[in-house]
Amino acid sequence: MPTKNPFPTRADPLNLPRRLRDGLVQVRQLLEEDALEDAFDLLVELNERHPDQPQVLLWIADVSLELDYSKDHLRAMCTLHRLMPDYAPIKFGTAIAYMINGCPFACLQMVRALLKRWPQHDVVKDAHEIKETIEPQLPELLKEIGLDQEADLAFACQLDQAKIHLLCDETHQAKQQIKKLCVQKPDYAAPLVLLGDVHWQEGNLPEAVAALQQALACAPEDFRILDALIQYLFLSGRPEEAASLATSLKQIAAADALIVSIVAETLVLIGDDDGMLDLSKAIGLRNRPQDLDEWFYHYLAAAEAMTGDENAARSDWERSLALNPGFPPAVENLAELEKPAKERIGIWACLSTQIIPQKTLSDLASLLDQVEEENSDATGSIRQALHRFLDRHPQISRQAPLLLERGDFMWKEYLLDLADLVGHPELLSGLREFAYGQKGAAALRFRAARVLSRTNAGPTGIVKMWVEHQWKPTVILGYDIRPEHAAPMEPKAAALALQAIDCLLENDGKLAEDLLKEALEFEPENPSLINNLSMAYMLQDKDAEADAVLGRLVEDFPEYFMGQMALARKSIQMDDPDTARSILTHWMEGKKTYQPFEFDMLCKTQLDLLIQEGSLEDARPWLDEWEASSPDESEILFYRERLNGRKALPKPESSRRKQPKPKTKE
Repeated sequence: MPTKNPFPTRADPLNLPRRLRDGLVQVRQLLEEDALEDAFDLLVELNERHPDQPQVLLWIADVSLELDYSKDHLRAMCTLHRLMPDYAPIKFGTAIAYMINGCPFACLQMVRALLKRWPQHDVVKDAHEIKETIEPQLPELLKEIGLDQEADLAFACQLDQAKIHLLCDETHQAKQQIKKLCVQKPDYAAPLVLLGDVHWQEGNLPEAVAALQQALACAPEDFRILDALIQYLFLSGRPEEAASLATSLKQIAAADALIVSIVAETLVLIGDDDGMLDLSKAIGLRNRPQDLDEWFYHYLAAAEAMTGDENAARSDWERSLALNPGFPPAVENLAELEKPAKERIGIWACLSTQIIPQKTLSDLASLLDQVEEENSDATGSIRQALHRFLDRHPQISRQAPLLLERGDFMWKEYLLDLADLVGHPELLSGLREFAYGQKGAAALRFRAARVLSRTNAGPTGIVKMWVEHQWKPTVILGYDIRPEHAAPMEPKAAALALQAIDCLLENDGKLAEDLLKEALEFEPENPSLINNLSMAYMLQDKDAEADAVLGRLVEDFPEYFMGQMALARKSIQMDDPDTARSILTHWMEGKKTYQPFEFDMLCKTQLDLLIQEGSLEDARPWLDEWEASSPDESEILFYRERLNGRKALPKPESSRRKQPKPKTKE
């Protein structure tokens, strides 16, 4: 049977708009370089800009077939058939697309119509081959869908047409067709299963469940209906009912190793990892590998990894690669297991399209891609568009915890970026459930908690999180750490400030004082110079002068971070922890971006306060957070010694080295 369209699709593009013609020239170049995926992406973009152009659709049909993108191939051929219904090669190519997408009755109907109308056409030989292949199988094909006679062929064709509408994301047309079929055969399961799929595509899970329950009542022995119903029940927030039905499903699968991959997908989706492991034992896995495909071994490996058996998981992902070299789930998960545990963002067990309809995810991904492409002025409008999209598709927010726990890596990242960008309340609620729960990788839950803090939807500071199978105090700050240029100074002031910083590093407070006073004559309102002057006084034990300068700094520059940290540290020394805590809380709740030296100072001040109060367990996560951001900071060892109850090493004076050097005004 032919596997490719029997008509050329790479002819020179003639009589087309210039931009479209140029785009197709680029497509040709990409195809000559065997960059099929890039060519396909460009063709999709051209089709969006120039819809219903036969030349573009022909190329999409050809390239998608080579890439095995069966649904894209079907959509292109259906559109071409709508545009050119009287062109025999297009009609035959559409019939092939029907067959590839599991619609043999619609394929046979199309082929019979083609042979009747064009009995002498060049495609007749291949059309006869298709017809002669399908017709002997008709009794068995009809029996598979619960029909048993040739008279039901017209009904089967209508059923295929409804399925084709659904595959082409034409849910309204699919629903109308299915309702007619349900009227014709009210006790027949197949249309009800398709109706469940339509409701799923529309995000209406309660109706999807109802349709599948009705279908199961019509065909109680059909394990595929039971399998789909379990997934819909689980995704609609009814996990207990899903788990109860899964018991029957596992019994069916244990008796038939040929269906276990289908069942395995459902077990891993609903989180029944132990059930997945039991199923592998029940079917005699190690003795019957020839019955199993790469997807089964992927789901088994995911269950093993989720239950902590990483060695077994590696082995089974390698089995899946032996069956299908380059199999993406295995490649990506094995790479994830090579990372240190605290850097992993989890295992991806399920395709995100098993959790959210593919069209919904594709439309959302297109919007997210625009964020990077558009300029800053347009980002606000895209953010609003994303907010409206989440309003229209509440299942994204509802399934966020499951996507983050078991979804693929791309959508784990996308969801965090989306929540951070849009701040949608329901999506943030989903993130909160994930971050402060016990499921999913700790590193990903930390990131989710930081997004919540950054969007003021979650706590800041010390919180209890599930880490290493226990609740531990953890520092959560919604911050970014990135170096920024210091405010420029007058050239003479900048030169003096540089000399003063060198003196401070050498503990020469007197010379630093003189240099800073001279610099302040050029820059009298520069808070960094005033702050350094207070440190110069402290090095000389001139406490009164240091306090006076600090008082001026705090009064005149209340939003100067380093001055506020100096005041907090002074308050700790004066046994006034409430003032220090108030200052720290204010900045942690309001400041979202830190320069490295600012974050160092924040951590040190927090540590000083917590150690003074004897809250050593709360101090440890602060020290861990500081070390993670500044692993080479010399003062970390000093604080580690203090927390461990040993005599502390002399405290180094290294913090000032990280302050930005003064920059001269141009």
